[in-house]
Amino acid sequence: MRVAFFLMFCALSACAATDTTGQVTRQQATDDFSFAVQKIMPLATEICGARRADSACDFDIVVDDREARAPNAFQSVGADGQPVLTFTASLIAQAQNPDELALIVAHEAAHHIDGHLGQLNQDVARLKSLNAVTDMEAIDQGWIAVQTKLRGFELDADTLGAEIAFAAGFDPEKAVHILARLPSPPDHASASHPDQKDRLSAVLAATR
Repeated sequence: MRVAFFLMFCALSACAATDTTGQVTRQQATDDFSFAVQKIMPLATEICGARRADSACDFDIVVDDREARAPNAFQSVGADGQPVLTFTASLIAQAQNPDELALIVAHEAAHHIDGHLGQLNQDVARLKSLNAVTDMEAIDQGWIAVQTKLRGFELDADTLGAEIAFAAGFDPEKAVHILARLPSPPDHASASHPDQKDRLSAVLAATR
């Protein structure tokens, strides 16, 4: 596992400031994130190796500290074909305990373990390759199908992510609260993301 910082996560003086909204300090959030990564990623790497036929399980953990970045986490693939999990500093600052961060980290790892990005890229490439004379209704239906699949991917990652976090010793009852605090997806992404109540149900059901 590789850990990289897109920019310095926070200056020591900024980390020491107390958040008056009831959140933990930035330093505590940083420490909680590091702890969550250390506990989650060895297990996620082991599960990845058991489930994927390729050897793409050397996760790269990246923290993006650009001030303008909204709370977000996503999985991508580096030039070497290995998975990259990126977390914005604003997302990390939203967390109130390591359980919440463990769920987010495990969720993104689960996307890669289940090959969601590769499947999505194949579907999108197929739709984009359709000739302009192709029935537009069929193309529209294809994009609707992709959005439906994306909602399924999110719930699948919630389920596997919760299982990983629970197996690593984290408490799903504490972890799910971050889902309620995170902002709703923007309008252009709302059709591809499940309702928060469905995500909460998926997390809790996975560990009972």
